[in-house]
Amino acid sequence: MKGRPFALIGVNSDRDLEAIRKIVVEKDLNWRSFQNQPEGAKTSIAKNWAVSGWPTLIVIDADFKIRHRSHDGEAASALAKQLVDQLEARLEPQDEAPRESETLESLQAEYEKSELSRGEKYAAFKPRFVAFAKAHEGSPEGFQAEFWVFRNCWAEREAGTMTTTAKAQVERMLELYPQERGLAKIPEIYYVLDKGDRADVYAKIAFISEHDVVKAACLYGHAQYGPAEGREARFAELAAKYGELKWKHSSYAALAEAHLKKHGAEDLAIGKVAPEIVGVSPAGKPMKLSDYRGKVVVLDFWGDW
Repeated sequence: MKGRPFALIGVNSDRDLEAIRKIVVEKDLNWRSFQNQPEGAKTSIAKNWAVSGWPTLIVIDADFKIRHRSHDGEAASALAKQLVDQLEARLEPQDEAPRESETLESLQAEYEKSELSRGEKYAAFKPRFVAFAKAHEGSPEGFQAEFWVFRNCWAEREAGTMTTTAKAQVERMLELYPQERGLAKIPEIYYVLDKGDRADVYAKIAFISEHDVVKAACLYGHAQYGPAEGREARFAELAAKYGELKWKHSSYAALAEAHLKKHGAEDLAIGKVAPEIVGVSPAGKPMKLSDYRGKVVVLDFWGDW
């Protein structure tokens, strides 16, 4: 329910506050809770709410009307989900007019500075990016706003609408911007597309686009993130057709070779000499693993997600 119009609020009846605080930390309980009867209070919340057994679950709708009361967690959860679905349908954002003098840069800057959670930020800013895209349709800024929705729709994952939104955005970008070179970035955001759709999506983009940089990116995406069957053939095709094209600080030829000539398990076994790595730093500076021969090296495969 994260990022959706839902709140889980507890009323904790434990008398030993130190013990419950410890449990909250140990079990990483991230919902807020009232003390049932704080020191000095004349009565308890449970008594005021006529609670005589634990756990008792009470579901309250968005109009603050009590809709359910029982000890049945599954029934309470099912109703809560149903009410959230209905509320979201009511709150479905309407087209929002772009704000006067708003630029894509100012909109992105406001988004980055927002202190809302990621899901809440997306829900709050999506209508504005959609409105901006419509107001600037046909321009580079319009495409970038459309791509923002595609790239950030992962925030709809928990709602179950991410892949539907992603596919619809691809169709929209292809309709409005069929020859935009920025379409080459779509395969990099593979994770918002359904696995079963990726091959068809990449094939459609490559068929429509006249740019080799887009065709190469789609073939690479198909080879890397598509079905395992035929993967080697696709990498070989990538090297043959687009090997000389650059990919960030490398080339498609180097990428294809790396995938086609992966180190075997026997090459990476304990006691074996470490295979060479030749590449560039995030700053674009060339580097080799063997430059550090003679030192103790910790090779840390990491990412900032």
